[in-house]
Amino acid sequence: MTALLANGIGIELVLLFGVIVLAPVILLIALAESLVFRVVLAAPYRRVFVPVLAANMLSTLAGVVVFIPVDATFGHIGRTHSVPDLVRAYPAAALTSIAAYFAFSVLAEAAWLRRRVFRTRVQRSTGRILSAVLVANLCTYLVIAPLVYIYGRPLDGLETTYDVRWSANTGEVLYYIDRTTGFVMRKRISVADRDAHVLVPFPTHSFLISADESLVAYTARGGGLYLYRPEHDDEPHHLPTTLRTASTENVAISPDNRRIAFLEAVHDEPASGPYQHLWRIRAFDGETGDVATVGTLPEAPAPGAIAWSADGDDILATCRETRDVFVFTARPPFGLRHRRQEPPSLDELAVVYGRENPGVLGGGHYRVGEYKVLCSPWTIDGIRVMRDDELVFAISHWYSRLSPPHMYAPIMGAIPLPNGDEMLVDWGTRTYLLDISARKLGLAADGHGAVLRTSHFRARLAEPHDDDSAIVN
Repeated sequence: MTALLANGIGIELVLLFGVIVLAPVILLIALAESLVFRVVLAAPYRRVFVPVLAANMLSTLAGVVVFIPVDATFGHIGRTHSVPDLVRAYPAAALTSIAAYFAFSVLAEAAWLRRRVFRTRVQRSTGRILSAVLVANLCTYLVIAPLVYIYGRPLDGLETTYDVRWSANTGEVLYYIDRTTGFVMRKRISVADRDAHVLVPFPTHSFLISADESLVAYTARGGGLYLYRPEHDDEPHHLPTTLRTASTENVAISPDNRRIAFLEAVHDEPASGPYQHLWRIRAFDGETGDVATVGTLPEAPAPGAIAWSADGDDILATCRETRDVFVFTARPPFGLRHRRQEPPSLDELAVVYGRENPGVLGGGHYRVGEYKVLCSPWTIDGIRVMRDDELVFAISHWYSRLSPPHMYAPIMGAIPLPNGDEMLVDWGTRTYLLDISARKLGLAADGHGAVLRTSHFRARLAEPHDDDSAIVN
């Protein structure tokens, strides 16, 4: 079977699904329009049904001509505008597209039914047949148009705003990557983007910030790992590493902000398989410029997470294959101190602010007050809000249930907030604040990769892998 997308859906299945959905709809419309033709033309039902059915099949196939520009227009809006913009633009855009489909349906059916063969069949003039086409489409669209409009509304039932001044967490500090410049920005949730402070003035893919904000480790959009001190450096410092990952999940900042630990693949030793690598732990000293090898992790296709202990004496790392935690001494002579299965507590780790795998499809389960939130980029609903195992509401990656294919913006992750039933949602290229109990969604930042000032965002190393474990990202 031919793969249509990366998820492996076959083109045959897509076509079959389209036929299953469209065939009954076209049949019902043809039945309804045939009744109108029978009344307007005073012609026997058996003489009008088959031609009307054929005309509707033709107008449906020809509707692709209308669908392409409508899809492109909606896709452009979805990629360049925020969710509040979409909600406000929806009435005009939806009514315009419905009117375009209506006009094209009338033209396509009229062109098919005005032919001599149909005029002879019903013994009626061209003018009367065209009148029947118009009346029949008016009748069907009076039913179809409201259903399409209501069913296609973006975020049906949620109020949307351009700011989050209504939030119960307006004092929380937020870090994010600006959508247009790629710079790392810092602001309070309630502050407008134009008043945000630039923390890293270079295009960034992911970042990690020390507890006092004096040091930022980041991966550049073009590749490479860099260090930047906002108050001292004019240019970033490039770390001598073969690190090829685009995520700072494999990077850690020491408590004294002097040393950087990172994982890199070992390419000078043979591996057991084509997708297996040994992973070397390296430590960079910012004062001396020295890079030391701390230890090596077992073979795995991808690196795990890494963190410093709170006292700076140890470096902790995980192996994706075994989920074991390896504790290495962070000072000479380096070496493995011990290996354990139980994850460390947050108190054992140095405080840093960063996201695991920003911009990488992941998802997770979160607790927000009495609600359980399931976030997944792999399902139709990007966010499902549950309470007592009952669905409260869901938000789709496609903005609405009838969005065109290009209106897809994956929901990458969610961040529960400390006050109220609120959480940040990393959706597409922007960050939104969702108040679950109030059913309200506001634009929190014109950027992605959102991070709060809490060490919980390095909690993959610290928390057990339990859906209900804690409020973590």
